[in-house]
Order: sequence, then structure tokens, then C-alpha cells
Amino acid sequence: MNSSPPLIIGDKDLESISDLHPVRSDLRQFDEDWLQKLLFVQPDLLPTRDIDPAFDKLIPLAREFPVTVGLIDVLYVTSRGALCLVETKLWRNPEAHRTVLAQILGYARHLTNMNYPDFKAKVEAIATRDGRPKDLLKIVSAKSPKSEFDSVAFEEGLRRSLSTGNFLLLIVGDRIRPEVVMLSEIMGTAPNLEFTLRLVEIAFYRLDKKNDWPVVAVPSIVGQTREVTRAVVKIRYEQKQPEVEVSAVEEQSDSRRGRIDIEAFLKSLPKGLDEIFEPYLKSWMAGPLVVSWGSVGFSLRYSRGNKLLTIIEGYPTMIAIFVERQLVDWGNPIDAYRAYYSHIERIPEVQRVHSLNRKYVYYNKLTQDETRIILEATDQLAQALVTWSASSQ
Repeated sequence: MNSSPPLIIGDKDLESISDLHPVRSDLRQFDEDWLQKLLFVQPDLLPTRDIDPAFDKLIPLAREFPVTVGLIDVLYVTSRGALCLVETKLWRNPEAHRTVLAQILGYARHLTNMNYPDFKAKVEAIATRDGRPKDLLKIVSAKSPKSEFDSVAFEEGLRRSLSTGNFLLLIVGDRIRPEVVMLSEIMGTAPNLEFTLRLVEIAFYRLDKKNDWPVVAVPSIVGQTREVTRAVVKIRYEQKQPEVEVSAVEEQSDSRRGRIDIEAFLKSLPKGLDEIFEPYLKSWMAGPLVVSWGSVGFSLRYSRGNKLLTIIEGYPTMIAIFVERQLVDWGNPIDAYRAYYSHIERIPEVQRVHSLNRKYVYYNKLTQDETRIILEATDQLAQALVTWSASSQ
């Protein structure tokens, strides 16, 4: 969140410095319809590349896109067919904040029930509201760099997005209420969810305190604000509308509390897997890698500059495989990825998960030998990524 207003630096010698003036959230200088229009005409205002590089360069498709349970405020797609849903909420509307998460989850769920032809027809129907017929492929190609748009790859990617629900869901507002932040954090840490959920605040500042316009828009991704050591999230579907409820217990200010360690994690694994995991975890903890412990599992990461790059995540019931879209963060070491995937691609469950564009594999669908193969391939990949990073700096 933005804690200090930006400054206008008037000259190199710093002799002219002036403040920008925050637009108070309780004022009615603009409404949600205006905010939606702004995001539709200026998608680059959303910091999606910082969330997931796969959602860089969003292409606006529609405002008020209809699904069974309501209207998606703003719908975007990328030139590769990845879908992004945005729901806007202003701070002065607390009732809407209480239901916004349920809304966007419901929209995402019902969007996955839509097939490609129906989706294409709806987008084109909305595009013709101005009286000019448009084709979905032409809409996207017109907004894509020519070298990046492949109509076949786009359609394939869009079909996959619709079938898997692997969307980017964004709740965007001038301020995000704390209860929404807490609930979204809990939802975002659930490893079995296919979508990515993030909150974006856009702070608005006037150039002139006496005049409403022009204003400067400063977006930021709302980060984690607290540690909840125990929480229960309930999602109930009644009359096709999801109701989301969260119960959080024993909130902690110390970020280290509520985190497990290697001993607790090994005890949480299915019988026999502790002996398979233990030597790899100890080796990773002793080397140049970082094992970050959470409330139930771990992330295997590598520190490069000011960034921690994730390789895999492990939980008591599942493990994540490294997927090709992660290569962007590493500088695209494609040979290292191909060597890694060649070791695990013969595992039937890995093949199934990969075909669905997912990354989490459950232990109960693997043999112990297959789990060992994944860990060994991950270890080799980690070594290759460290070597690549060192040579490319």
C-alpha cells in the first residue's frame, strides 16, 4: 500500500519540490463506472507483470461481460489466450467490499462453464454495441504486437483457460478494506486453487489542491499484512451464487510464529515419504538455495539480487512441478527446463497435470518411486538454475 504521497521534482537542483494532494476516499469525485472505464482504456495501469509475467500486456475485451450470476466489471485477455477478470470496488461502499470476493469467485466459476464458441460470440456481441461488427481474433490481433500474435496459439490458450479456470482475478479499488485483504491472503495460499487472486489499490492525487482535475493515478499491489496461524475458509454455493466465510483464530504479529520446520513437515507427509524428502531438504538447506517454511509447507527458492525466485513448493499432500512459464523470471534457461521435464514427463500424473496447464501433483496419485524421481529432477534443475544465474549476471 502507498504510505507517502508522491512528490513533483521541478528541477535537477531540487529547488522546486511540491506535493501531490491525495483524493480522499469519502469524496465522490468519481464512481466505479469511471474507474472501470479508466481500467478498460488504460490496461497498463494494472501491475500484472509484477504479479505474473504471463499476464503482461493485457488486451481489454469487454466491460460488464455477462455470466450466469452477474456481470464481470472488466474482462481482459493476453495474446496467448490467458484471461484476467477485474472487479472494482471503492472504499466508500463497505457493503460491496463484503461481497466482492464471493462475486469474483462466482464469475470465475461460471466462466469455466462457457465453451470457446459461446465466449467468442459474447465478446463479439458486446463489441458490436457501437453498430460495427467485430471478430474476436481481429480485436486481439489489433492490440497485439504483430510478432507476438498467433491465432492458432491464441485460440488454444483461450480454450485451455476456459476449461481449467487458470485465471488472474483482480479486485481493484482506491483503498482495500482490511477484511478483504485478510480473506484474499488466506484464499491465495490454498495450493489447490487454479486461479491467481490479487488485490490492487490505485491511489489518486490532485496536481492542484483547489481543482478536482487533473489527477495522478498510482497503482500498487496490496501485500501481505498479517500472519493468520489458523483459519477456516468456507465457500458455499446456494442458488448458483457462492457465499464465502472466513474464520481466523489466533492472529499473530510475529511473522515467524505459526511456521513449521523440517521436522514438523516430515511428520506431516504420508508414510514412507519422509525418508525420501529428508535428504533433499537437508541438502537444499545447506546449499545456496533458500527453503522458506510456511504454516503447512515450504517453498524452494533462490536469492538473486533483491528477488527470491521460486523453484517448487511442497505441502503435506502435494508437490508443485516447475512449469515453463516460470522461466521468464530466470532469464529463460530453456535447456535446463527441458532436461528437467524429460525426467518427469513419463509419470502419468505429471502428464495429466501438465496437459491441464496445472502444476500441483498429489502424492496419492504417485508411487513413492515417482515422487523420488520428481525430487531428483528438481534437485538437478535447482543446480542448473543456480549455475545459469551465476553465469548470466
